[in-house]
Amino acid sequence: MTPEDLSSYGIGDGISEVIATTQSSSGKPNAAPVGIINRGELLIRLYKSRTLSNVLETMKIAANICADAMIFAITALGDIDDEKFTHFRGFPVLKDADAWILFRCHMRERAANFFVFNLEPIAMHANRKRVMAVNRGFNAVIEAAILATRAKNTEKSVKMMEHYKRIVDKCGGRREKDAMNFVISAFRRICDER
Repeated sequence: MTPEDLSSYGIGDGISEVIATTQSSSGKPNAAPVGIINRGELLIRLYKSRTLSNVLETMKIAANICADAMIFAITALGDIDDEKFTHFRGFPVLKDADAWILFRCHMRERAANFFVFNLEPIAMHANRKRVMAVNRGFNAVIEAAILATRAKNTEKSVKMMEHYKRIVDKCGGRREKDAMNFVISAFRRICDER
């Protein structure tokens, strides 16, 4: 598969934010946002998580290209329902993804707190060709969800979360606003627990 093929399925140069789907060796699916790194080769860096555990068990991961802020928020901070998944050759992908690419993972680097894998595309499918303009509210939700997963109850983190909320309030649609409210609630809960 060529870089043009990947680009037509949503993976461009730089880091493309996707919803990764994986499954354990027992078949339990999982979904979480990750960045697919495309700088002349395809890479993914995974930290200690269910996603990493599943990749180490199966050496596969699917990149689901999706423009739904709520799905990013929920998968960053919790679990989605099993009915959100469908399967391709026994591997979970998201039913509502615009497209997905299934990758075979090859260990590249193992560090103390993360693993890096080279990605080899083995199958891809487009559910729909969607033309979308950039929505700053959607992007702010993604940044806020990432911040929430690394939550620290500091003045800087709280100010950053407030900044993202202002962008969503100004630029986002109803789905982005709902997702931002979900992220803020999760951020507060996580900060209170730490």
